Amino acid sequence: MGSVPDVHLLSGVPRLTPLEQISPRGWVRYLFPFQLPQDYDPRAITNIFRRSLQATKERFPTLACEAVPDPDARQANALKLQKITDHEIEPVIINDLRHSETFTASFEELKAKHFPVSSFSAEVFTRCPIWPAPGQRIPITIVQANFIRGGLILNWNLFHLVGDGQAFYNWIRVWAEETRRAQNLEIVNPVRYSDRIYTDRQIAQDSPQTLPKGKAGRLEDHPEYTIVTDPATQLAKIATTDGHVGQIFYLSKDSLERLKQDAQPKTNDGSFVSTNDALSALIWRSIMAAQFDVAQLDGSENSVYNIAIDGRGRSQPSIHPEAMGSFLGFIQAELPIKRILETDNIAALSLLIRKAIIAMDKDFSGSFINDVVQLVNNQNDLGALIPTSFLDVPGQNCAQTSWEKFKMYDLDWGHALGGKIAAIRSPSCGILNGMQIMYPQHPDGGREMLVGIYEDCLEKLCNDPIWARYAERR
Repeated sequence: MGSVPDVHLLSGVPRLTPLEQISPRGWVRYLFPFQLPQDYDPRAITNIFRRSLQATKERFPTLACEAVPDPDARQANALKLQKITDHEIEPVIINDLRHSETFTASFEELKAKHFPVSSFSAEVFTRCPIWPAPGQRIPITIVQANFIRGGLILNWNLFHLVGDGQAFYNWIRVWAEETRRAQNLEIVNPVRYSDRIYTDRQIAQDSPQTLPKGKAGRLEDHPEYTIVTDPATQLAKIATTDGHVGQIFYLSKDSLERLKQDAQPKTNDGSFVSTNDALSALIWRSIMAAQFDVAQLDGSENSVYNIAIDGRGRSQPSIHPEAMGSFLGFIQAELPIKRILETDNIAALSLLIRKAIIAMDKDFSGSFINDVVQLVNNQNDLGALIPTSFLDVPGQNCAQTSWEKFKMYDLDWGHALGGKIAAIRSPSCGILNGMQIMYPQHPDGGREMLVGIYEDCLEKLCNDPIWARYAERR
């Protein structure tokens, strides 16, 4: 593999990797509630965020960029990053709702209800849509501070193209540190990263890649990806949030332990499943049960389930576990919906998911991501290669990602911001159509999940006895 660092790294603006070129080209719209004193000063709070975000951009130049078309690329629909040099895009804007006649809830009232996402209309609480409109500028990050009585709902938007969950966590760790520094607080254990978080990006740039035996970046080896020929039609469902909602569910520590126990394979071959496998199976089965009636299925309807994986550890050579950028990959499980619904056996689905993970590592000899990079390099059009599940979400397919290992609840933002975030939320429409998100461990040891589903199917999900055995609506 190449040993010469990407020269663009040295100038501060990285060249996008093939994996980033096919990462979702939309904004992840986080909402973070902060409890503030009743007499807080919005201007002072906003100033802290502006100063700290600027300092974070100086440490991570990617955040100071926008995505633009790359006319010199050999592949169609390629993007590149360029520094934002004008002042037309304000990094942090204010939305003062303290005296709003349409949004009247206080921080304490929201907290008492566990910050329901139904309270957070995207039109009010977020600064941008999920997908940029044609001709719209695409800053990598923009922020909206929503001030309410007794607190703040911080909207942080990140363009998914340049980062996955690990990159987002790298950025937010530093941003939280910089907010403390902006308050003149002592930084006892400053965040430090290895140089490899930058230099290891080169592994995903190299061509040719070090490929597993018999592999050549062929689409037939990657059913988790599909080439679309008519994106406007084929991706129409995922392009609009109409009729789609997000809903937070909570699983206590005891519920998680019970679910994992219930999901263990009934075999004698030593097979096992993880808590995440069990959660993934529970979500898949329950979403299908909420959206389909088994009596109306003829058995031909298949459900594709794409689960996001971190590709850093599935590369040869391996990539630093905190490397910057998007190293997003997917595994795929697929079953007829009728088979999914005709059993309440979470163990069978959990084992199917576990076997998909094992097969990925075995079939690609630990070089799964190298072959995905080669697959991307083999394409003529970077805008045509998509995760297969995106063809029908919400609908027959399902997609899922996990933020489990990112300790966002532990980050200290300083006393002016009340110390720590009170929750991790999304706007009422969810993060992305048909996307199920496993949140980090809650401070009480449980886990929250953000479920994305058709609005008219939500009550059926909530009343599903198998789902309700483990999950509590919030």
